[in-house]
Amino acid sequence: MRITRLALLPVAGLALAACSATPPAAAPVHTRTSSASQSASPVPGSTLPTKPVQPIKTPPGAPCNPQVMTAGTGAKTTAASTFSVTTAVKNTGTSACTIKGYPTVAITGLPPATGDWPRKQLKVVQDGPSDLVVLAPGDGAVVTLTFTQCQPGQEPTEGRVVLLGVPTGGITMTLEDGSDVIECGDVVKATAFEAHL
Repeated sequence: MRITRLALLPVAGLALAACSATPPAAAPVHTRTSSASQSASPVPGSTLPTKPVQPIKTPPGAPCNPQVMTAGTGAKTTAASTFSVTTAVKNTGTSACTIKGYPTVAITGLPPATGDWPRKQLKVVQDGPSDLVVLAPGDGAVVTLTFTQCQPGQEPTEGRVVLLGVPTGGITMTLEDGSDVIECGDVVKATAFEAHL
């Protein structure tokens, strides 16, 4: 049986470039006034009807930047043919940010002298609904990944680090017992990021 083994990957070596967390400036609002309304004069003693001004709604925070996010070690539980890993990602920045949806998932190893580090990208099956989560500084969001355990005769993939991808980059995670992630197949089931109470 051949084992696909990914070498150990230092967490510091996985930092990915992320999009700026600074939201773009709001575009100016242009109001078109008809020439008829510009030339019309109000009748003395009358008042012109006015429309209430609606406040402009701004997002509660920019998307979370992986460069200021950390992931706790994953707690592993096993079943007959699967094992699940639950971890919380934390906003270590100085301002609130938002996170929504399901992570991409890869098992990774040590990068070679040149080129990309070895990694196995898994297909994510979405598990449950997804809601926008606002993370104040110090707040976290929890996610659970369910992998397939290897059966006799199957070829496993093994690596020390799991890379959780979010829309603007990646966050690294390891297991709390320090062991490798050993899985079979190309699919992982993932819950959406949920507020960590």
